[in-house]
Amino acid sequence: MRPSTHTVYVIIPLTMNRLLPAMIATLLLACSGDSSDERKDAIVPAVEAVQARSGALPLRERFSGMVRAENQVAIRAEIDAPIMEVFVRSGEAVRRGQPLVRLDDRRPREQLRQAEANVRLTEGAAAESAARVRELEVQLVRTRQLAEQQLVSSVELETLQAQMAAARASAEQAAARIEQARAAVREQQSELG
Repeated sequence: MRPSTHTVYVIIPLTMNRLLPAMIATLLLACSGDSSDERKDAIVPAVEAVQARSGALPLRERFSGMVRAENQVAIRAEIDAPIMEVFVRSGEAVRRGQPLVRLDDRRPREQLRQAEANVRLTEGAAAESAARVRELEVQLVRTRQLAEQQLVSSVELETLQAQMAAARASAEQAAARIEQARAAVREQQSELG
């Protein structure tokens, strides 16, 4: 059986130059095999000694995969509006509350103006309903006095009382519409902000 030929490199620090011959002999004996018969036929491996150097080894590895930030946040717009200006670039660190983009706010401003106009319209309708209630209250007082004197029929008094109840309900609805319109204004102001 013929052993394979190997080249062995030995790196020896400068301080060990005196031990070099002994180390080479030990290495040759170790590489030559265990049996004495094989040592006779074995080819002595080539050994080369080089001086040790210090330095960094260039280690590079390539991996495929996805890297995600520890504090990654998905950003979405609360309103639908075109972007007018971008203040930060993708990947930049940002603080809480820092503006990222400026949106075109013309449409939300117009919607706010419409909501404010709607509040004024509903307040006008509520004032009209309140005036109608006051008018019917005065008529109801006169009609009761006339009914006590039997100058008007009880049917006329009951009709006026029904009209008064309807007017009060209409006034309550108008007040509710005012609150609804004011809530729409607050919502538009929040959206604009």
